[in-house]
Amino acid sequence: MEVTVIANASLTSDCTCEVYNEETDEHTLATECFGDCFDEQVDDVENLIEQWLGDKSLSEYTVEVEYSGATWQRLAGKGGWEPESVKDVWSSLTINGDFTLRFKLLDNGILEVVRSSHDELGAWHALRLLEVEAE
Repeated sequence: MEVTVIANASLTSDCTCEVYNEETDEHTLATECFGDCFDEQVDDVENLIEQWLGDKSLSEYTVEVEYSGATWQRLAGKGGWEPESVKDVWSSLTINGDFTLRFKLLDNGILEVVRSSHDELGAWHALRLLEVEAE
C-alpha cells in the first residue's frame, strides 16, 4: 500500500530569513533578518503536529517512536514517552548543536521526522500515537 505525504514542515537551528514575492511566486533571501525565522518555523512545525493529533489530546496518548541512524553509532530501536505539550514533541528531537528536523505527516497516521546535523541522511524517527491504557 502506497503511503501519501499529507503535509511537510522543517525546523533548523541555522535558519535564514526569506522574502516571498507574490508576483513571481518565489522566495529569495532577505536583505534584513530580525531573527524571527526560527519562531516562524516552530509555528509551522507545531501546526503540523496539531494536524497529526487531530482532535486527540496528548494527555490520553503515549507517543511511540521507532528510530534508526541515531547518534554516531547509528543506533536503532523503539521507545515511547508521554509529552505534555506540542512543544515537547518536537523539542525532544533537537540536539545541543546545529540541526535540521524535517517532518512529514503521512496518511497512515505516522509523523515521520529526519534529524540531520553534520550528515544529510540523519536519524529517522517514526512517531505513532498509542492510547494510554486505563489503570
